[in-house]
Amino acid sequence: MLDPGRGRTKTGYFWALSRDDRPWAGPEPPGVVYAYAPGRGAVHGLRLLEGYRGIIHCDGYQAYKTMTRETRADALSGTLAFCWAHLRRQFVKIEREAAPAPAPVAREALERIAQLYAIEKALRGRSAAERRAGRQAHARPLAAALKQWFEAKLDHLAQKSDTAKALRYALRHWAGLTLYLDDGRIEMDTNAVERAMRPIKLNAKNSLFAGCDEGAENWAVLASLIETALCRTRHRAVYAARRTMPNGFWSGTPLSRWHRRSRAGQPHSIRHSLVVQSASRKASRRSFGWKRVRLPRSHGLSFARAASLRARWACRYICVVSTDS
Repeated sequence: MLDPGRGRTKTGYFWALSRDDRPWAGPEPPGVVYAYAPGRGAVHGLRLLEGYRGIIHCDGYQAYKTMTRETRADALSGTLAFCWAHLRRQFVKIEREAAPAPAPVAREALERIAQLYAIEKALRGRSAAERRAGRQAHARPLAAALKQWFEAKLDHLAQKSDTAKALRYALRHWAGLTLYLDDGRIEMDTNAVERAMRPIKLNAKNSLFAGCDEGAENWAVLASLIETALCRTRHRAVYAARRTMPNGFWSGTPLSRWHRRSRAGQPHSIRHSLVVQSASRKASRRSFGWKRVRLPRSHGLSFARAASLRARWACRYICVVSTDS
């Protein structure tokens, strides 16, 4: 971002706070909030989460651990649940860098972690109590065996190797990694909240700088509004009500007429072909036109109509996760 008065730029950060009860069939709709801070140290996280009590789902970044350290007078009364995807990526990187040579420890670690993810896939969408019971019955024995395997392999590896570092990372964060086994509201990873930051990153080329700290704060407010609206648009409870945005723009739009023609009047997937309002740069940089775009299946619903929030934006990625209590 720009640093007025100094003739140079500086680095600022968006912190993402999110909630998504859908994986455990919770009652609350999803949402995401972005908050601007001039840094990413623990002091900024403490200011943002002041008074919070509950579970903080995060990666192994040191600032999060500092925020909950008991020796701090202003420490949060929270419990850290760590991300399995961050651990898994370390083994993926080891195997990729070792290719074409084999990396047997990394390969077996990935296979064992995949078994835990397979159990999560089967439990997704069930209640928190059902997820906890299923994890206790099926995932906990696998996790216990995985820890013993980590400890056994660590004794036979060069201690400065990347594989040994990954194993030590896993054992050092084991309590937080396995916290999800005892609470059905917690996901295994933070992939969803990371995807919530993707629109910000993808927009970096269009908005290289924020003019000042206040501009970055306003940017965070607008991004929070739009991404939360997009997230709730795809919430199944909203689909069931046959509406998308609070202003009721659904009725009378081309999309609603298309929806009424869908089979049996049931909510229909709008992933593949969707009329969206987008910039028509070939015609004029100042004009906007209608065109039909084909959205990749993984992106889900993009935006029913940009005019719904009086903004001509086409944001595609949002899926958030939270385990607050």
